[in-house]
Amino acid sequence: MNIQKRLDEFSKFENGWHFNEGVKFDKQVLDTVKDISDYCVSIGYDDQEIFPGISGNILLSVYNGEDEIEIGIDENLSFMYFYFSEVPEDYMNEYDCETTNLETLKNHILKIKTEMSIDA
Repeated sequence: MNIQKRLDEFSKFENGWHFNEGVKFDKQVLDTVKDISDYCVSIGYDDQEIFPGISGNILLSVYNGEDEIEIGIDENLSFMYFYFSEVPEDYMNEYDCETTNLETLKNHILKIKTEMSIDA
């Protein structure tokens, strides 16, 4: 999925975009999602999707085979993320955390990549 194209679409949403609900996305949120997405690509996570939230938040899902990191970026620029893997198939790893610091988030994504071996 082309993340920048989707972010451009989200930037055009006005208040009430989802059945008279949903707030317009703040440019800082859109820019932060792009920054996180670019970082994930730089460390090898090219398969991504984003989903809009009605409160101005965005969910970034990053996939690598059976593994997934879900990163929620809320309208206040705080982050919640969750990692799970089904490797081996009957085992699920979980890594759930919250932060308001972008560099901490990036460090945790890298830690997930290196320590939990989610490379395909």
